[in-house]
Amino acid sequence: MIKKISALFLILMLALSLAACSGKKDADTAMDSETETETEAEEELEEEDLPEEEEIVVADYDPDQYVTLGAYTGLTADIMKTEVSDEDIELQVETDLEEYSEEKDKEDAAEEEDYAVISYTVKIDGEEDEDLAVDDYEIVLGWGDAGEEIENAIIGHKAGEKVQVSVELDDSYGEDYVGKTGEFDIAINRVYTFVTPELTDDFAKEKLGYDTVDAYKESVKETLAADMSMSSRLEAGENLLAQVTAAAECSGYPEDLYESVARSTEEMYDYYASMFGTEREELITDEDLETAIKDEVNSQMVLKALARKENIELSDEEYQKYLEDNYSGYGFESAEELEDAYGEKDLRNEAAREKVLNWLLENNQLNELSQEEYEAKYGSDTEEGMEEEELDGELEEDEASAEDDAEDETSDTEDEEADEEEADGEPDVVDDLTEEDAESAEEAAQETAETE
Repeated sequence: MIKKISALFLILMLALSLAACSGKKDADTAMDSETETETEAEEELEEEDLPEEEEIVVADYDPDQYVTLGAYTGLTADIMKTEVSDEDIELQVETDLEEYSEEKDKEDAAEEEDYAVISYTVKIDGEEDEDLAVDDYEIVLGWGDAGEEIENAIIGHKAGEKVQVSVELDDSYGEDYVGKTGEFDIAINRVYTFVTPELTDDFAKEKLGYDTVDAYKESVKETLAADMSMSSRLEAGENLLAQVTAAAECSGYPEDLYESVARSTEEMYDYYASMFGTEREELITDEDLETAIKDEVNSQMVLKALARKENIELSDEEYQKYLEDNYSGYGFESAEELEDAYGEKDLRNEAAREKVLNWLLENNQLNELSQEEYEAKYGSDTEEGMEEEELDGELEEDEASAEDDAEDETSDTEDEEADEEEADGEPDVVDDLTEEDAESAEEAAQETAETE
């Protein structure tokens, strides 16, 4: 299950991940100048030919026309306790030091993860094919940039040496070459790596702005703790908003709001798909995508209705503070650059949403769990945790395929009941909302009704 997040929050995570990789050099294909010029011209032409999507402007609307709020206080949400480990600190230190790493030519034989600059010519049936020749092609050995056969042939050899290898060509070389065998004559022009500086008191003072290594690491720990706390609070706030949405009654929606959310949701899943090298349909079905869109539409309307009822408004000062607090996380040098890139309207919406979430956090109960307890209940966001969840999903699919007709009939009955609830205008409940949370929201709604 992929958790639902806002489009701008996804961009923020992307910006942070790119910043973490800034110490490594890109391993893009190095082409000769003529080929590069042709490619750039083709890209410019393609960009000009591509039709621009018309911006969807969501007109201001009265949320009370579509939303009847239920309980929005007296709720409880789990929140993960901030725990910064020594491993977390060392990983951040390694990332910081990589920004100061320097290239160093290798005299020894090339190994995996080394950088190499190569040139090669290719013969097919004894004849050299000039279209396949490449000069000064920069690759990272073991990453598959030039293909496994070529990289394996280079590993174990030094700069200045030449190697030969036969490769069965595929469509990456062009459709006309598929199935043919190319004889590659490869010249290893350069082999180098990146050397990370040693973290000493002198380095910490000269480059990082701290008197000692201990002072620098303490600052890293405080920053990580603040980031983790913010992330945990936002996730708990989103959980509370989901409970408020579940307790509300939503009837209809503005069409332009739906279209805007649909586009951003589809783009989000398209981005996820590109990250995993797959198609959107492999990540989410059309039915689940429609549910996700309606969930977010309901959530935005409920959030606006709550902000109006409690007079939660975003001031210009609060908006400017939001920009100042977040521009670096988005990968920009200033608040002005951030605003120019994403637009004031979208950023104000994000800042306003964050303010409402903070209001919910301050006016409801938080149940603090350790990281182990939280991950046991909700799953882990780490790569290992995601792999475990994927394996569990596969096992569940195998079990589901072995169910008998009686279970299928039960499933059909549940689907019919769900359809009846949707026909009654009940809002969709997001996947993160547990049965216990839903019951808590319902009890709070009953108490609110009795009080009124």
